[in-house]
Amino acid sequence: GTVRWNVGETSKAPISASQVELYLSTDGGKSFPDTPFATTANDGYARVEFPSGVQTDAARIMVKGRNNIFFDVSDANFSLNSSSAATPEVPAPTNVSGVSAGETGIDIGFTPGAGGSVNYYDAVCWESPASLLYQVPNHPQPILTPANRLFRRFGLEGQGTVSSAGLSVAVNITHGFRGDVVLKLTAPSGATII
Repeated sequence: GTVRWNVGETSKAPISASQVELYLSTDGGKSFPDTPFATTANDGYARVEFPSGVQTDAARIMVKGRNNIFFDVSDANFSLNSSSAATPEVPAPTNVSGVSAGETGIDIGFTPGAGGSVNYYDAVCWESPASLLYQVPNHPQPILTPANRLFRRFGLEGQGTVSSAGLSVAVNITHGFRGDVVLKLTAPSGATII
């Protein structure tokens, strides 16, 4: 089977977990065995072999840093039947080409591998987490009122890609009534988040 998790910053100091151990619960996360069923690199993706003879609708996985105290458990139950016949190896795709990025994803062109019947292939893309800190000068502003809406335009200089984790903007506003304040962040494309 395939197990995925969000590495976050756990592979870096101070956590420094280069490997993770995977534990399987069959009772919805109420209990886990003392020994992991797999140990793998902490890169967010692993092809694993589940313990044989397991049939449950309340499986959960714990991902724990090896020789570490940090762990996380999957949020929802899933069904597992490791007693069934093993799935045959899926033939790898060939002639992978035509990779193009769009507004909502990446398109990959390829020829399905020879032999067998494949309904779909799963492409996994990742990169090392990176963050860039941009500081915008502080500008004291007059008091916020319904008639005095304030706008601030700022640019982020430099090369880079906004990760799937998104963009974080720290704001420091002093105002008597929190419910009266609305913050809108608008990108150059026009997309707005409130």
